[in-house]
Amino acid sequence: MAALSVVFLVLQWEPINRIPSTVAALAGLTAVGVAVRAALPGAVCGIQASRTGKATSVVVTG
Repeated sequence: MAALSVVFLVLQWEPINRIPSTVAALAGLTAVGVAVRAALPGAVCGIQASRTGKATSVVVTG
């Protein structure tokens, strides 16, 4: 991401209004990368919930 950020900034550094579009492009690319990573088989990093028990609620009236 850092290298791609530098490339974007060097290629689009002309007017100052290109900075927000560059940041938006990097954020979108990061979001796509996260989505692809989450969709891959075995993407769970070994984290599992266990012994979660039964969910209960308490109503407090004043």
